Amino acid sequence: MDKWASNINKLCTAVTPYTYILIAVAFIVIGVMCAIPSEESRQKGKKSLPWVILGALLILGAIYTAKWITGQIAF
Repeated sequence: MDKWASNINKLCTAVTPYTYILIAVAFIVIGVMCAIPSEESRQKGKKSLPWVILGALLILGAIYTAKWITGQIAF
């Protein structure tokens, strides 16, 4: 069981930097969409912002919850 917890912890540690990069790219895209003078792209950017924030919170929450749970496993 300890090896399983160690593998989950390693996976979470490996995925975390890519998650931050993906979130940063999403915010950059939304910022560009809001900077474009088109009203349609600005509305799409405003509409997608809460979903990006929610997705980031869910993904990072799952990663840190898995790290916490695997850190609590002790036999």
